[in-house]
Amino acid sequence: MAKSSTGKTPGAVLEKYIEEFNLSVSGLALELGQNVTTFKKILDGSKRISIELALLLAKKFSTTSDFWIDLQKKAGLAEAKADVKLQKRLKELKKAVKDAKGSMAKKPGRKPGRKPGVASVANAPKKPGRKPGRKPAAQSGSSTFSSDRESD
Repeated sequence: MAKSSTGKTPGAVLEKYIEEFNLSVSGLALELGQNVTTFKKILDGSKRISIELALLLAKKFSTTSDFWIDLQKKAGLAEAKADVKLQKRLKELKKAVKDAKGSMAKKPGRKPGRKPGVASVANAPKKPGRKPGRKPAAQSGSSTFSSDRESD
């Protein structure tokens, strides 16, 4: 597993906590109700810290679950940034998005800056008898005002 931007893997940080609290890996696993193999894999970087484990570690070591989750997230991002195949895919995607934007702007009759499929209010067909921005008049007979009622 790659190091996070802080230069520490979650396993390396966990190892320091285990040492500071004078614990064994098997003792910590037993206390938290986890498998020893889980902790060994986290320490060697082949397993990630789950949210459940982050909550347990936070309680045990008087930290926050966000501390452990952020360590894992930063390590995961560093790993992704170091992945050559992923970086190649990201460059291809960026190029494809750029090409798509360029081809959309070149379509005839399309004004630059407008989203496709969104009609302009200025170009909308006018409805007869209505002024823009005004509500339609109430239909006759539907009003409850006394002046609209029949007189006796």
